[in-house]
Amino acid sequence: QERVSEDVLVSKNALQGVRIASPQKTILCLFLVDGGAITLSFVMAVLIRDAFQGFLSRQLYFSLWPLLFLFPLAYYLSGLYQLGISAADELRRLTYTTSVTFIALGAITFIYKVGVLYSRGAFLLAFGLALLLVPLGRALLRAGLARKPWWGASVVILGAGKTGELVVENLLKHP
Repeated sequence: QERVSEDVLVSKNALQGVRIASPQKTILCLFLVDGGAITLSFVMAVLIRDAFQGFLSRQLYFSLWPLLFLFPLAYYLSGLYQLGISAADELRRLTYTTSVTFIALGAITFIYKVGVLYSRGAFLLAFGLALLLVPLGRALLRAGLARKPWWGASVVILGAGKTGELVVENLLKHP
């Protein structure tokens, strides 16, 4: 052991085996899953709409792919790529931000008078699918990767005894 100050002793082996999280990797994974879920919701909506009604120009819809980046940008601006957000707050923010972004896209198509080119049914279906698929994608991502050593953000627990143990147990059960 090494004396750091009068009150603090640090063991040279204290940090052996400590997992250091990488918030950047976690945020990148969230960004990719969000983008994938939004893309999947639009693709599914167009394909479903086309299967039931036909007469859809898939090329016209797929040329809009750059607009898909608006969603992760909106999620970033809403603080959804910060770590430590409660599940309820995350779901509320995802729902609100997804809704506002879809409303903005709808308003843009109205303002530029291109709404007649696109199916309102496909647009509404994509909206509903996005509200479902984005939180589902995040949940599946967490279920699959939350126990990885690089997932999340590192924490320091100050405290000893039973309270400190309970905090550690809770963090390990719910990463």
